[in-house]
Amino acid sequence: MTSTFGFTPGRPPEWDIERFMRGDEVDTAVITLERNRRTFAWKCADVGAEGLGLRLGASSVTLGGLLKHLAWVEEHYFQNRLAGRPSMAPFDQLDLERDWEDWAWSTAAEDTPDALRALWVETVHRSRDALAEALSRGGLEQTTEDGMSLRARSQQRCLEQERLRCLHAGNCWLQLSPS
Repeated sequence: MTSTFGFTPGRPPEWDIERFMRGDEVDTAVITLERNRRTFAWKCADVGAEGLGLRLGASSVTLGGLLKHLAWVEEHYFQNRLAGRPSMAPFDQLDLERDWEDWAWSTAAEDTPDALRALWVETVHRSRDALAEALSRGGLEQTTEDGMSLRARSQQRCLEQERLRCLHAGNCWLQLSPS
């Protein structure tokens, strides 16, 4: 994502439907992932600190926490699992078992909206680079550094399941989305 998140403010992102419908497995997986990234960026683009900190009911999920959590998801799946690289700060100081469920939600209020968006955007850029590098080494018929299959749909499915889990836990994303 660029600083403009890849869309025109006030308008939903546009998709390359023809490429999606006629593309190969990589095209389809990457377009789906990018569509979801851009939609998420669009929903978060103009939300201030109050909106990013809003909780619905008893849920600990906030839009700010979701930005931070999904930044960690990008880092974990593309840097750690796909590329076999260590995480960037602040994720390099976290323990997956200890911190996964609570860290993003409990610390997001300490960050400014711009800092939360910048963290997520930086991890998306790193994820794109890691995926492009992995695909350039041999397409989908290879294994990751940790011995897992590099099936693009499998990686994309894991990311989508995590996004849906987060959104289901507290739908502040839907409540705050621009019309």
